[in-house]
Amino acid sequence: MSTAPRTSPVVFGEYLDAANVVTLANGAVGGLALWLALAGRAGACLGLLFLAVVLDHVDGYVARRFLEPGTARRAFGARADSLADLLNFGAVPTAVISLTASSAQPVAALVGATFVVLGIVRLAHFDITAEPDPHLSTGLPTTYAGFLVGCLSALTVTGLVATGPYLVLCAVVAVAQIARLRLRMPGTGRCLGLVTGAAVVTTLVAVVLGDAGALVR
Repeated sequence: MSTAPRTSPVVFGEYLDAANVVTLANGAVGGLALWLALAGRAGACLGLLFLAVVLDHVDGYVARRFLEPGTARRAFGARADSLADLLNFGAVPTAVISLTASSAQPVAALVGATFVVLGIVRLAHFDITAEPDPHLSTGLPTTYAGFLVGCLSALTVTGLVATGPYLVLCAVVAVAQIARLRLRMPGTGRCLGLVTGAAVVTTLVAVVLGDAGALVR
């Protein structure tokens, strides 16, 4: 059976399937989140960052569970997913770090630049290096690194974490992406449950114990 996609009036039309639609939608979420960060809308940006984590799990699950591997659509999907990850969990967290620690420039700029560069290194490395066990990860996946920065940012924006410790923790998360640490990853359903639970708890703590108004200004 041929794996070549049918031609389409637009250059990417032949690559569209359920998983790739979710991936491209996640790219749109990342673009909007980046705009919100640049506009100083921390709460809305962090909400979209958390949504991007969920969509990143959904597109991978759909591709693995329902779609045929080894096709041009899957090759496109893998590349598009990596680029969406760079936007959502590299560029957006970098802008969030700058927004959250605006009083500590240029240190915040250095930490943000380090975060995105190490994210590029990780994504490029794993684009060409397959993990022998899909349930094991060498280093902290970029998706979770971006998610952790989002959680730390919510606590810092609302005044529960000081700027100095925040930047130190963000730097540690950045380096963890490329550390040779073997991490066992749970399945998609459990990952989604853990991420959703952590996002809800972080938001509740930030709103109840911190300056909730900082997330809506």
